[in-house]
Amino acid sequence: MPLAAAMNSLGSLAFILLVAHTTAYQEANWPAGRVVHVRDWVVHAAYAFGAALLWLTLVPARDARRRVLLAIWFPRACWALLLVGIVVLPMFFPLEP
Repeated sequence: MPLAAAMNSLGSLAFILLVAHTTAYQEANWPAGRVVHVRDWVVHAAYAFGAALLWLTLVPARDARRRVLLAIWFPRACWALLLVGIVVLPMFFPLEP
């Protein structure tokens, strides 16, 4: 996987995990309406995407066409998870604290 695609994917996954693991800090220091509660399946998906990213970076696909497709679609999938998990779900379907 090209470095740009890997860094793009890693950035979005790291942001998901940062928001998910700072919920206690948010609850302590932010107003109640501003706290972002990330669902468990989003965190698990982010860890799974991170493991897949590590695997794809260390062991690249042998087929050149597959490498190009992964370089295009993997960062887009990570961004989609970021948008759904951090923006759409907490905004329109908030969890009860």
